[in-house]
Amino acid sequence: MPENVVVTGGPAGRVLVDGDDARRASSYRVSISDTASTPMELVSEIVQESEHTFSGWPSGTLISVTVWARNHSGGESAPSAPGSGTVP
Repeated sequence: MPENVVVTGGPAGRVLVDGDDARRASSYRVSISDTASTPMELVSEIVQESEHTFSGWPSGTLISVTVWARNHSGGESAPSAPGSGTVP
């Protein structure tokens, strides 16, 4: 399971999601949700590295990020503890 998920604001509209590499992971599924009063999943994407930059977010959006490690067979780990941050 990925651990220590950190969300860092970058240039306007970009966020960097980073976490510790999970053993035997071949990819990661990243789910980004807004933290409004009615949380909604905004994106779920498969990425190859435990560090990835997402762009195109409205400035000031508070997001929550959960990450799952995936193995070569497509199996997934338990979810990480959520990380959160504000889009600059």
